[in-house]
Amino acid sequence: MSPNDYQLTGEYEKFGRLNGQPINRNAALATNFRFSLIKVPNVTYFCTSITTPASNSNPLSYDYITAAPLKLPGAKSSTDMSIRFIISEDFKNYMEMVKWLRYGAPYKDFQEIKLEDELGRGDGQILLLNNSKLPMQMITFRNLIPTNLSGFTLSTGESDPPVLNATVSFVYDTFTITTL
Repeated sequence: MSPNDYQLTGEYEKFGRLNGQPINRNAALATNFRFSLIKVPNVTYFCTSITTPASNSNPLSYDYITAAPLKLPGAKSSTDMSIRFIISEDFKNYMEMVKWLRYGAPYKDFQEIKLEDELGRGDGQILLLNNSKLPMQMITFRNLIPTNLSGFTLSTGESDPPVLNATVSFVYDTFTITTL
């Protein structure tokens, strides 16, 4: 019997490297997303990149005198979420973020404090798209609050001036992932 004549039959056909191939072998592209944050529509339109939060877990370790240390799942923690956007010519989207930051943390006289009900909730969604630009999954962030807004540099010394960009970081309460 030659090696080419060998065939698996019965339950063994389900096992093996060739039978475990994924159905979709297309790679995800970094441009396949849509971001939505109703509170700041001009920022949403000019959004060019998103850094999703990283999640990690530190295991809890219990030492025993008579046995090996026991490791259990520990507390989970996540990093902040941030988006990068192009600043529009009239700076309207940048000023939307400045207002949102100032309303949340007034600088001098507390007159700029607005209730969250007046401002609208800061819930944001990221639609993850496939290579045909059809939505596959939606990540929903609840109660986004901006914590850091980058500045920008104006300069007359460049022959081909770059487009102005800004980055804003958010903290959030929770996020959920929904398959569409």
